[in-house]
Amino acid sequence: MESKRLPLLDAIRGLCILGVVMGHSYGFSFIHERYDAAGLKPLTEILTYGLAIRVPLLFWLSGLVNMLVIDKYINTNGNTLGFLARRFIRLSPTWWLSIAFVMLVGCGAALRQGLPLPIPSAFELICNLVYIPRVAGSDVIGGVAWTLCIEFQLYLLFAMTIATIYKMTRDRRKQDLSMAVWIIASSVICFYIAPNVIRTTWFIQHWPWFGLGIMSCLTIRRRIPQWMTLIMVAIMAIGQVRLDAIPFAVIQWFGLLMITILSYQALDAKVWQHGRGLKWLGDISYPYFLFHMQFNLHAHYLAGITDKLGLPIITVYIATILLPLLLAVAITPLMNRIDKALMARLFPRAAAQA
Repeated sequence: MESKRLPLLDAIRGLCILGVVMGHSYGFSFIHERYDAAGLKPLTEILTYGLAIRVPLLFWLSGLVNMLVIDKYINTNGNTLGFLARRFIRLSPTWWLSIAFVMLVGCGAALRQGLPLPIPSAFELICNLVYIPRVAGSDVIGGVAWTLCIEFQLYLLFAMTIATIYKMTRDRRKQDLSMAVWIIASSVICFYIAPNVIRTTWFIQHWPWFGLGIMSCLTIRRRIPQWMTLIMVAIMAIGQVRLDAIPFAVIQWFGLLMITILSYQALDAKVWQHGRGLKWLGDISYPYFLFHMQFNLHAHYLAGITDKLGLPIITVYIATILLPLLLAVAITPLMNRIDKALMARLFPRAAAQA
């Protein structure tokens, strides 16, 4: 588990993002009727219900991976500021570029239709740039990027929790047990109040999945007993019934079972070294997710092109999946270079050790 990159985790993240994109390619287009007439509706129902675990699994992965790396920042810097700063630097260039892309595409569509330009206010833009749009009562630019904003908010809560616990005691065993107890207690509170707030607005609906990832990491490293993680899994299973309809809840249970099996199988560190063939999908998954929505929202323009060419409508569905994938492949090397340059500039010691 000490390797810098874990190919299986990259592969799982990439497949989850692919599932999200495939679902959105139908659900957020304006040509539903044509897709339905082409027989795509059964496929989209499978993507909606059969892959209901995809977003929770992404938050679980985030919790697991961030618990794997945060000790390095604490041990070298004595606090979690370095962790937060590097998370911010790693996420922001691609996120900000996607905001510019959304505004460019939106303005292009507005000019084509003779509509007012969809320029966000300065307040809305600033809130999005620092990952707090819905917390501040603003809209999320790009729509689906609410998950990214919530993830960064989870980073903040995670870092504050780590900093508080590590200041309370220097005993590693007590630190880990305190973290597990806090996650269990806070998750119970989240599931209790979550049905009373708007879905996907606050991180309280997603903190339990992130916390389960943290506990999975601690279990993998044998830093907490397995029974504590099993208690957390049971709480999650019960909590999902409060949040979702029964079909979704049952699928979430299967997902929890899968996560639990993955976590315990990972006691053999070699398990995480598999999946190299799909690692590339994990590498490009972040820009793929951020940029895909605009292709879906403007699928009717693609439909006009395919109609002129005499191509079936399923071509549009495939194009809304493949075009953002090609865009992500194209920009990922550039964003990686920007990331490395910023890291070398702001964290020269860490960059030299990488």
